[in-house]
Formats: sequence, C-alpha cells, structure tokens
Amino acid sequence: MINSVMSYFSFRPLTYGYANARVHGMYSNLLSSSQIEELISARSVSILAELLERTAYKKDLVEFSLKFSGEELIELALSKNFAKFSKQILSFTPGSTKLIVDALLSRWDAHNVKTIILAKKQKKTFEQILPYLTLAGTLSKNQLKQLLMSESAEDFYAKLRFTTFGAGLISLPSSHSNGSSVRTMFLSMENDDSALEPLLGILDYYAFKSLSDATRLPFREAQEVEPLLQRYADEKNLSTLLRMVEAGADAQTLLKYLVPGGKVSAAQWKSMFELKDIPKILEKASRKLPLKSAIAKYNKTKKISDVEVELSQDSAKKGLMQFRHSQLSLGTIVGAILLKEQEVANIRKIVRAKSLGLSGEQTHSMMVLVK
Repeated sequence: MINSVMSYFSFRPLTYGYANARVHGMYSNLLSSSQIEELISARSVSILAELLERTAYKKDLVEFSLKFSGEELIELALSKNFAKFSKQILSFTPGSTKLIVDALLSRWDAHNVKTIILAKKQKKTFEQILPYLTLAGTLSKNQLKQLLMSESAEDFYAKLRFTTFGAGLISLPSSHSNGSSVRTMFLSMENDDSALEPLLGILDYYAFKSLSDATRLPFREAQEVEPLLQRYADEKNLSTLLRMVEAGADAQTLLKYLVPGGKVSAAQWKSMFELKDIPKILEKASRKLPLKSAIAKYNKTKKISDVEVELSQDSAKKGLMQFRHSQLSLGTIVGAILLKEQEVANIRKIVRAKSLGLSGEQTHSMMVLVK
C-alpha cells in the first residue's frame, strides 16, 4: 500500500524525464515503413544485408561478417542489436519499475531455453543455434551454452535451477504444469518425446505468468501498462486456440497451452473452442478483442495467419500509441521495447521470405508496419 501511494505522489519529471528522453532518442533509430518497404524490394538476402548496413544494424553486421554470411549473419545482427537495445533501456528504467521490464524481457529467456531443448534433441552445436538466440533476458550466452552441453536431463535441470529464470520456473506448483512437477517434466524430456511439447508450453506459461504478476504490482505505472500487455497474452491464446481447432485437438489439450495474463479467461477460451467453427469463434472473440479487420481478412483468405497478422497490427498500433501519448511514464519505455520487437520480427519475416522465394506482395502481407 505504501508503494502504491508513493507511486501516485512521485515527481514524474524527475523519475522519468531522463529515461523517456533517452528512449525517444533510441526510437528515432527504428526503421521507418519506407525502409521496411525497401528491404522487401531487395532481390536477395545479400542485398538485404547491404541495405541494413545503412541503418542502426551496421555495427552488429560488421562484427559478425568475418565468420558469418547470409541468413545467419542477419539473424545474429538482429539478436545482438535487440539485446543491446533492451539492456540499454533496462539500465535507465527507474528502480521499482525494472521488475516489469525484466518480466517483459523474460519471454526471451523462455524462447532461448526452448531453442536449447530442441537443439539438444537435434544434436546441434552451439554455433549452429547461436543465430536463433536472443540474449535480452537474464540468461547469459555462457549459461545457455552450458545448458546445451549438459550431459543428461538431470544435469540440464540442475544447471537451469541455479539461474534466475530457472529458480522462478521450478517454483511453479504442479497444478500449473499439468499435474507434474517441473523437475519431472525436465527429466522426462530425455527419453520421452511426448513430454517435449508440454515442457515447451510450461516455459511460455511461466514467462507470461511472470509478466502478469509484474503488472499487478502496487504501482500506478503497472496499472498503466497492464491493458497493453494483456493484449499480448490474449493474442497468443487466440492463435493457440485457432491452431488447435484446425488440428482437431480437444479442449483439455487447449487448456494446457493457454497462458495467463489476458482479459479473456480460460473458461471463456474453452467456451469459444467448443464452437469448433473458426468464423463463429472469431465472432465471439470479437466481443473481447478488436477483430473486425481480422474477421474481414479471414473471410477472404480462410488463413489463420492473416488473423494473426491483423491482430498483431492492431497490437503494434496500440504500442505506438502508448509510446507517443504516455508522457513521463513507464508506458513510453514498454512501448519502445514492443516496437523494437516488432521491427526485428518484420526483418526476420523478410529474410525467410527471400529464402523461400516469396513475392514482394506475399511478404508485404506478413508485415506489421506502424512507424
């Protein structure tokens, strides 16, 4: 209660003035829509890399260019640049609200641990998966390398539990890990491939739970950014639901993969799922989420990916609004991180589209452009 009261009477120009000024300066280095369009028009991945060298990604591209090229080079540069961006923002985020930014970035710890788990299954080396790691969370490059080099599932679990991310993860009660302890899930991954998907799911669950818990802290700033961050949980859950309907899964399986933190409850998602009809599901979900344009797009294409892009577009716009209109607040900081994440996601989509030989029109349909 004291923290809550103090947050309302804090002198915001003193608390957030410097941080917000720095963030706005960093925002100016994000790519514009016209620059993204130029990347889409590039005839090859190598030309795309040349275009990126004219942007804030130049230093990172040059750093890796002696050992890597093509897709790997760009992936490494994107990951390194985003990690630097995030850690720089975290360094000047005002004290008490660092917990919220930390929780936001913990999603990348979940991503990295999932990447390591899959790499172990596929017997890949650390160098092979390095381009696909994003060191923006708490887990360091060396910690992730040690996880990959672990000799057994028991060894993997032992190393993970002594990290900040792992300590929080293993504290989850069994009710949140499908009736099994997190330790049991990790030990099962070695010899039971069917245990892999639930394990990957619990990593996402923990990352979103951490974010949800952080936005419920007794600070005014947490309450200000909670609606925006709730959107990302709802967006993920809707995508999960639609994909599972398409795959013919049952409701109990769906419940295992829903993440916490959104406005829509698990019971409401289950009710929608039981309709077993995507147009009806979207119509019902539109009472909670802004799906008008997504429904119109789906009615034309019948593609779930188009629903995901349209909803991401709306979320990105909300993030931009949060960034632009939140004066002297945490909203500016959170908005900047989300916009940077979207920029990196756009560039990755362009790189993969080039590799797959997709047309400019097909690539453009996947873009989420707000700047």
